[in-house]
Order: sequence, then structure tokens, then C-alpha cells
Amino acid sequence: MRIKFLAIILFLILDFFSYNLYSQKIIRSINLEGLKRTRDDTIYYILDTIKVGSQYTALTTNQMAQKLYKENIFKPNIDFDVVENGDNVDITIIIEDRWTLVPLPVFSLSNNSYFVGIMLTENNLFGFNKKLGLSGFYGSAGYFARIEYNDKKFILDNLNFNLFFDVGYKNIISLNVAEDIVSRQYENLFSINDFRLTYNFFDSLLLGAGIKYEYYGNVKNIVSTVEDINSLGLYGFIGYKNVNYEYPFEEGVSTKISGGHQFSLINNKNYYSIEGEVHGAYIINSLQRIGGALLAGYGDLPGQKEFLLGGSLGKYTLPQAVTFADYHASTTFYYEISFLDIALPNKAPFGRGGFQLFYEVGFYGSDVLGDTLHHGPGIGALFYLSGISLPALEFKLAFDVESMNLYFRFGISRYL
Repeated sequence: MRIKFLAIILFLILDFFSYNLYSQKIIRSINLEGLKRTRDDTIYYILDTIKVGSQYTALTTNQMAQKLYKENIFKPNIDFDVVENGDNVDITIIIEDRWTLVPLPVFSLSNNSYFVGIMLTENNLFGFNKKLGLSGFYGSAGYFARIEYNDKKFILDNLNFNLFFDVGYKNIISLNVAEDIVSRQYENLFSINDFRLTYNFFDSLLLGAGIKYEYYGNVKNIVSTVEDINSLGLYGFIGYKNVNYEYPFEEGVSTKISGGHQFSLINNKNYYSIEGEVHGAYIINSLQRIGGALLAGYGDLPGQKEFLLGGSLGKYTLPQAVTFADYHASTTFYYEISFLDIALPNKAPFGRGGFQLFYEVGFYGSDVLGDTLHHGPGIGALFYLSGISLPALEFKLAFDVESMNLYFRFGISRYL
């Protein structure tokens, strides 16, 4: 009797495993409809491990959609036609390109600084999901031109290449009471601002390393002459990003810590820096989102570290200017509601609009400046354009309680 009972149990176990083994559904084909610019091979590379021959589950199409949303070069209305034939599955992805050649003006204004510029960016170069950007900026902090290039498949799979090249003139200012002592002017004749390679482990973890070359000539100081800056830097970083996309929002968390060492080529001075940032967001429902950010940095670069004041999350309560600071930290909390469809008469909506309320607290400083505190509330209008490869267009108005100044900015918001 015992032997018969064990035989029945063994039969049921084998039957269970054989059923699951042979009932697995396999992707037989992945077809594409609707694309005009993006190459088919680019889509298959983005989908990565989801390919012909891999297993199909109830989560597969959502996983495919998230991978495609992540690139921000496709319209958000991605659809799937799934046909099952026994254990074989044929998937058709119905997807449209976004407009990826984007000319965009950028400007900010306050009572003691201004900043204007134009950015021309192609986010899907020749349909290969590569980025090429040309920019020009002019303002109270000087003027410069920038070339930017990004290749998400550089030589090896998952190897990401970035290059930023700057040339121009900068007027480094301090809005501290000791401005007449620490203000500096210099010409940034040549600078490889960022030459970086990043390798993505899994979908969330990334490691990277970079090289930075800087040359500043004709450096002048009101009190004394400062020598030219000619240095070569090496740095590395580690990051984590786990983000979900639900148009027009994204939610999740992203973190990054970077550290570097700058070697002077004209003297024996060496300098170091370390910076970190954490961004997070949570979608309450299809109309509302809350989020926040924490930024911090410390360095010992020539003449203290060059620190960009306004123009980004965590720094809206500061003017669009540049100062020398050894350290800085700031945090932001925001609430966002997106409820307004943007459409032409008798046309389907091509975007969503909404508002954001935020509050920032932060400080920056050095041995020369001391600590400079900034904090205050702000309000913004954001426009998510489904047909254009941008995170969002934003108008931000912030008030700094410490200086009693208003700061206004128009530009591009960042992805999470």
C-alpha cells in the first residue's frame, strides 16, 4: 500500500513538472509597425533579453513597453498585438517615433543675473538611438559653446559613451559680501568637460569612469594674479536607477555617487572632489505625483570648486550663475498635478500640462566665502509633449527667503 501511495505521489510530481515544462510559451516572432526613422535593429537591441526564442509570460508586454519608454524617443501610446498559436507566440509592436530633432531656447532671469541660450539636439541620430547636441549660451556668467555626443552601444553591448566639449569665456562671480575679494574672471579656451564610459549591469546598476581635461587661460583676480589652470582628471562613479513609466509621469528612485582626482599639468598640485545625488518620485494616481531630491558635493579643486548655482532641481532658489565653492548641499520636495490636455482644435491631444509646487533648502560655501544659505518656495508650470523627445518644458518661479529675491527660469526639466 505504501509503495502504491509513493508511486502515485511521484506520478503527480512528474506530471506537474512535465506540464509546466512543455506548456511554456515561446516568442516565435517580434514584428514592428509604425516606425519611420528608428531602425528595427535599434528596437531589438533596446528589448535586450526579450527576443525571439525567449519565454513569454503575462508580464512580457509590460516589460517591453517599459524598456521602450525608457529611451524617450517613442510616443507613449505603445500597443501590442499578441497572437498565440499553441506554445508559440507572435508579437507585433505598434509604435511611433517621437520628433527627436529639437531646437529649444533656454533662459533665466533674476535681479542680478541672466542666462539665455539655444540648444539643438538630435536624440535619435540616423535612427540608431544616439544623441548629438550643439548649444550656445550667453549670460552674466559669461558665454560658451558646447558639443555633446552620446552612444548607448559603444563597441560593446551595455557600454555607454558620453562626450561634452566646451569652449568659451566665463565670468566666475560670488554673490557673497566678499564679492570684491573673491570674484574671478578667466577664459575657458579649451575644455573636455566630460569624456565618460558607463557600463550597465542588469537594468538598474551602472558603473563608469571618465577623463576630464581643462585649460583656463588669462586667469585674473582683483586682488592678485592667479596662474593658468591646466589639468587632467580621472574619476569614477556608481549609480542605481529603478524607474517605472506611466505617461506623463515616471516614478522610482535614481542615485549616483562620483569621485575624482584632478592632476595639474603645470605644477605639483593635485585636487579631488566627491559628489552624490538621490532623486525619487511616487505616482499617487494618473494626475498626481510627489517627489524629492538630495544633492551634495565636496571638493578641493583649483581656486575652490566651480559650482553652478541656479537652473536645476535643488538650486531653483539661486540665480543662474557660477561661483567657487568647496562644498554644497540642497534638498527639494515637490507636489505635481498634470490635468490639462494640450491639443489643437479638432485634433487629438499632443501633450499634457500641469503645475508643480516645491520647497528647497540648501547651502554652499568655502573657507573664503563662509556658508551661504538659501531656502524658499516655488511654483512651476510643466508641459509634457508626447510627440517630442524631451522630458518636459518647464517654467519655474522661485523665491529665496534669505536674499528676498525672485528667480525665473524657462528650460527643460530632467528625467528622474
